[in-house]
Amino acid sequence: MKKLALILTVMFVLALSCNIAFAGAQDFTLINNAKYNIIKVYVSPSVSNDWQEDVLGDEVLMIGEKVNITFDRSETDAMWDIRVVDESDKTHTWKNINLKKISTVTLNPNGTASWK
Repeated sequence: MKKLALILTVMFVLALSCNIAFAGAQDFTLINNAKYNIIKVYVSPSVSNDWQEDVLGDEVLMIGEKVNITFDRSETDAMWDIRVVDESDKTHTWKNINLKKISTVTLNPNGTASWK
């Protein structure tokens, strides 16, 4: 029984290590504390003139919810722009965010965003 517990513990630690090894340095959690639901989220390198695909897909980020935004670990850009579209189709954009130095972006009730 102790041997089985040890094997399961080792497998669990290895599984966690694999997830960490494949995580991108730019991964962050987007928290919606705004007064509106978010229907689209775009995250693109600041050097790009185009927005990447909507990371929410068919999902909606409801007021009070959060979503983890993940990057491929081969991604090297540090500076990113974030654009969200709310349920009334209004866009909110924040530019030149160093995603390698933060882990959380919070959409605030007053229409601003903060990160840490």
